[in-house]
Amino acid sequence: MTTAGGRSESKSRVKKPLIAAIVFCGLLFLGGFAYFLSEVERFQETTPDSVSGDGIVVLTGGFARLAPAVELLKMERGARLLISGVNPQNSDGSLKNALNVDDELYDCCVDLDQDAMDTIGNAVGIAHWAASKNYSKIIVVTNDYHMPRSVLEIKRQMSSVEIVPYVVRNQPQANETFSTKLDRYRVLSSEYLKFIATNFRHFFKRSNSTNGVVSAGLSTGW
Repeated sequence: MTTAGGRSESKSRVKKPLIAAIVFCGLLFLGGFAYFLSEVERFQETTPDSVSGDGIVVLTGGFARLAPAVELLKMERGARLLISGVNPQNSDGSLKNALNVDDELYDCCVDLDQDAMDTIGNAVGIAHWAASKNYSKIIVVTNDYHMPRSVLEIKRQMSSVEIVPYVVRNQPQANETFSTKLDRYRVLSSEYLKFIATNFRHFFKRSNSTNGVVSAGLSTGW
């Protein structure tokens, strides 16, 4: 017969490794998150006149990405602008007005990708666009927190093309409220988890390729 003291001792033996595992996972997550934030900061904010490329691409879906991309086009830092991930319901007229660009520049030098639904789709569309134009160097415009994963996905699709990151810095406000700060860290945490998933996916694809296994491909919806 098991005594109360024996049951208590048994529970204690199970609980200690469980607590240790939880603490370890928590520290691992925080350490990885700190590394991710350092990767975000690694992409320095630059000025339009300090970058150049054959073409410019902007990944839609985040804060204030379109205006800097259009400014780069107007300053002729690239010959054409690809807007990747445009909502199919957006008409040319409404988009042209939103971009604040004249008809001549829009008609000659702005391309739309309405097929991309996520960052993986962005990367595939960008690779096709760059190849069709014979571009060897492109400027990539997106938010700072989105840049590490974007560069990773794009490089996987076209390793021979030089990528020039142009970050839209997501700076905290001086009078930032607690809810705003919480929302900002929620976005960063979500992007960090997607960054982890992207690295794992690429690692396992490389492993499968090395072992002669044909990978069917994984769409994360990110």
